Amino acid sequence: AISFDKEDLKCLSQIKEALHDNLNPFLGMAFNEKNEILLVWKFCSRGTLQV
Repeated sequence: AISFDKEDLKCLSQIKEALHDNLNPFLGMAFNEKNEILLVWKFCSRGTLQV
C-alpha cells in the first residue's frame, strides 16, 4: 500500500494550488497496477520547450 505523510500531502497541495499564467496546472495523481505513482499535468498546447 502507498501512504503519504503530512509533509508529502502539504507539498502536493501546494503544487495543486500553484496557479499562474506561466505554470502548467497540476491536475492530480493516479496509481497503476504496479503501485507506481503517476503525476498528471494539464496538456500544454502553447509554445515550445526548444531554445
